[in-house]
Amino acid sequence: MAILSLFILVGFYYVVYLTSVLYVEGNKKLPMYLYLISFVLYLIPFIFIGADYDARSSYYTVLSLALIAYAWMTISGFWTKPLRVKAEQLAQNPTKNILNDENNNIENLIVKITIAKYKARISLMVTIIITITMALKATPQLRSEMIDMIMVMALALFAVFIGYLVADLILWKKRKQFAFIAIKPLFVFGWLVLLEIVMAISGEIF
Repeated sequence: MAILSLFILVGFYYVVYLTSVLYVEGNKKLPMYLYLISFVLYLIPFIFIGADYDARSSYYTVLSLALIAYAWMTISGFWTKPLRVKAEQLAQNPTKNILNDENNNIENLIVKITIAKYKARISLMVTIIITITMALKATPQLRSEMIDMIMVMALALFAVFIGYLVADLILWKKRKQFAFIAIKPLFVFGWLVLLEIVMAISGEIF
């Protein structure tokens, strides 16, 4: 079930990307069908995971990694200032606008900014669903172990936040604009803290 969950959650990343393009093009029906199919597939391991400890432990490991990935996608979509700063710089210095490099192309950056918030909303919904799943399915032993693992991951992300903050200061000195890319690991760190609280509360309720 853990392998199935991994394929579903990795595959949904491409669904999010595809549907964001379709949404911008005005196609709103097909994305809804794709989301419905994805959600049904997501429910299969959730319902049939069974009580085996090793299976559930692997399942939770996959969910934890997916939660970090989708939380990162969420804040990356809502916080588009780094892309806007880059687009402004390219507009001011057209010689850097290399047409065969999509990362240095203003038009591509504008498209990314346009679809970013849509991708962020979908990613946020997935992050919330994973959080609820982890709170509902955990056994007392697994919940205790997950809380410890979440704490380790949160500390690792806080270290990443410090590294990104240093990069922010260096880029601010170079570009004279503060993009605040450090908000990405900070947001995921905050979500992991929230997940730990939810897991602890769910242990009292369930």
